[in-house]
Amino acid sequence: MEQISDNAIASYGVGALGLGILMLVLIYAIRGRVRIEPGRANKTVPRWTSFERVVHWYVAILFVFLALTGLGLLLTRMAVIPVVGRQGFTAWTDLAVSIHNLLGPAFAAGVLVMIVMWMRNNIPARYDWDYFKQGGGIAAGKYPSAGKVQAGDKLFVYWLGLVIAGTVVCTSGLILEFPDYGQSTETMRLSGTLHLIGALAWTLIILGHALLGSLGVEGAFEAMTCGRVDVNFAKQHHDVWAEELMQMGVTPQSSQNFEESSDDL
Repeated sequence: MEQISDNAIASYGVGALGLGILMLVLIYAIRGRVRIEPGRANKTVPRWTSFERVVHWYVAILFVFLALTGLGLLLTRMAVIPVVGRQGFTAWTDLAVSIHNLLGPAFAAGVLVMIVMWMRNNIPARYDWDYFKQGGGIAAGKYPSAGKVQAGDKLFVYWLGLVIAGTVVCTSGLILEFPDYGQSTETMRLSGTLHLIGALAWTLIILGHALLGSLGVEGAFEAMTCGRVDVNFAKQHHDVWAEELMQMGVTPQSSQNFEESSDDL
């Protein structure tokens, strides 16, 4: 019965993940890319420090490998055995498990650093409620006030994704990876179920975050590559934060030739 239950969870979870991906694609196809409405100012302000970006990409890259190996193990029994046979499936399973177990603890450490590092930016503010009442500005086209992190990213990416799903996935994963510390069979079974559910939910959140942060919103991806964003992007999507920068005396630099002289912001 336990195996049947796990298979049911896996089937429904993968189906929900596929449906979620389809919805993201449809939303993007209907809404299109969110442009910087006034156009680029060709002046930039600092957004994320070098350390923040290194941690972000460290966790993101490990997430991709863990998702591919984890979901691969979940799906390949049906997809791989008919193609490569049981010996090929066994070889792939051994490789995927080794990669997953090797990267898991390093990933968990990065997630912990990220939670602590960005907690101060994700504390709810009074204006965050207006963000949800206006649907994030996507439908109305009027962008609600936001600080350095928008309310949607605070709730879904940080608190539901990184903190809750991340804690569940990392904790259950470590329990599964190191079973020789007195865990009962029931604890191991529950950890496996939670790991699967948390990983599928987190993967969907990250896919939405990646879509918006790359193709979905003009100017957003630059924040995690060069650490700076266009002034008009900041004013359109993070007006409260943009005003705070001006009050701090941060001088926008030309986007043609800038140095990260304010990398501590």
